Amino acid sequence: TLSHSFVHLGTIFFLLSLQFNSIDFLLYSQLAACTVVQRDCTAYSGTRCRSCDLGTFMNQLNGLSNCFPCTTCDTGHGLFVKRNCTAKTDTVCDVLNGYYCKRLIDSNGCSLAEKHSQCEAGQRIKESGTSRSDTVCEDCQPGFFSKDGVKCTAWKT
Repeated sequence: TLSHSFVHLGTIFFLLSLQFNSIDFLLYSQLAACTVVQRDCTAYSGTRCRSCDLGTFMNQLNGLSNCFPCTTCDTGHGLFVKRNCTAKTDTVCDVLNGYYCKRLIDSNGCSLAEKHSQCEAGQRIKESGTSRSDTVCEDCQPGFFSKDGVKCTAWKT
């Protein structure tokens, strides 16, 4: 009968959808174990993967065919390598002494550093700079002076 044929058709479509879902799952599980794709899967073979080359990394599940380049920590701009790049993690940079971080990454590393401000004559250091904050300067009170911008001293009469 016609209704019986529709039931068989529905069963066939259901089984086909299960097959495609299992293929999607298989592809996903292959990519999960994959660094980057060297060759996409075909009807006859699975995905072929490759590792990242030195100086590159991949830190996410993907279907990409290239790894990301590792970040370089520029000492000329106040950064140093806190943790080296691996095939699965990017380089983590932090700031050199005398600098503070202007752009934090995951509260763990820094991508942009700036030299601590120097207080001017007539000012004192209210708060010393840290790796995460700039120096805070404050004007000397009346009757006090500072030649070097570090500490206010009372005028001698």
